[in-house]
Amino acid sequence: MRVSLAGVMLLAGCSVSHVGPAFDTPIPAGEVRDSLELKLTLEPRQDCEESFDLALYQHRGIELIRWDRPQGPGRCEGRRATIRYIPARIQRAQVIRLCRTAARQVEQVEQVRQP
Repeated sequence: MRVSLAGVMLLAGCSVSHVGPAFDTPIPAGEVRDSLELKLTLEPRQDCEESFDLALYQHRGIELIRWDRPQGPGRCEGRRATIRYIPARIQRAQVIRLCRTAARQVEQVEQVRQP
């Protein structure tokens, strides 16, 4: 039985389905964004910041996590991060819940909004 390469490619292509946008698809510039500043105590390990980032970036509503500079050996404690998110994809309360599952302690920093 001979099977052509084109036939195999066609069958392989038919079995792939796309459920939603790929993670590397840019978020449109016109989509509303908001940010949340938090003071965090992360799990004490070498890659504490990276582990937190990976946990949050699993959700497509999280666009960017910007960290303060680590201050010496206790770099996983008392950290500040600004998390930019897309309110149409994730609500503020959900962002805080995600952070609470990925960190030991989460404290929201009050932001003064400029008029």
